Amino acid sequence: MKQKIFKIINVDDDHYLPSKLFDIIIVILIILSMISVILSTFNNIPSWITNLMSKFESISIVIFTIEYLLRIWSADLLYPNNGKIKSRIKYIFSFMALIDLIAILPFYLPFITNVDLRSLRLLRLFRMARIFKINRYTTALNSVSNVLIKKKDQLISSLSVVFILMLIASILMYYCEHDAQPDVFDNAFSGFWWAIATLTTVGYGDI
Repeated sequence: MKQKIFKIINVDDDHYLPSKLFDIIIVILIILSMISVILSTFNNIPSWITNLMSKFESISIVIFTIEYLLRIWSADLLYPNNGKIKSRIKYIFSFMALIDLIAILPFYLPFITNVDLRSLRLLRLFRMARIFKINRYTTALNSVSNVLIKKKDQLISSLSVVFILMLIASILMYYCEHDAQPDVFDNAFSGFWWAIATLTTVGYGDI
């Protein structure tokens, strides 16, 4: 039973029909969840749409929760070299498992703790994490992930060089502009903010 469930809930690689159908259903649920989040930002939505969105959210949460629990249960097949407990702990703290948890946790928080009602709206934003779940089911996103993992050393090196250049530029800018604009460039961190604004091309305005 566990072998069959594991084969179904993992991405279909050999055209296994139940697995392919499961993938399609999850992707559709993720897309509909994103549409629901977008619609929730509109004012004066008809009550029937609000009710429909609420029912859909409950159904999708149940499906995502079952999926999450099944993935934990079958984690020993994903990591066959580890024991049952160790493999499940390893899976729980993996990136995709954390995304799965974040995607469903806001729904259950009001039931297990006293959450301020004003924060519920903010917690709903965590539903956007579901879009990362689609990474499992798309070759393109998997390719990007693989490249980021394989080239992490080069990427870290590039970011380190950029950071050093920004740091040097911020100190130079402080010494160049401090006397002329002491209220604006009052320390090196002001220059660093200028460097960030320049690098990201977000514009100035304040400096």
